[in-house]
Amino acid sequence: MGHCPVCRADWNVERQKKNVKLTAGIAMRPDFFFECFKCDHIEYHEYKGFETAIYKLKKKLWKEHGPAKLYVWKGTGKNLKIVETLTPLSMRKE
Repeated sequence: MGHCPVCRADWNVERQKKNVKLTAGIAMRPDFFFECFKCDHIEYHEYKGFETAIYKLKKKLWKEHGPAKLYVWKGTGKNLKIVETLTPLSMRKE
């Protein structure tokens, strides 16, 4: 299952059930939500096969308005890997 990168405690991993509001009524529902109960660190993970036009728009909006990092995974089986990390504007260091 893995550990929180901040405090190394075990993750609480859930299949994402709720939409994440980005802006102006536009929302995205990533595949998985990772939460650490010890330090409150959260992450979202999304598995992508084919990138649609609407996904590309939501990806841009996530970079501006997302609540936490979004890790984008691609591939199959042993070739599954993170291909992109979307860091919201509020989390970027100036």
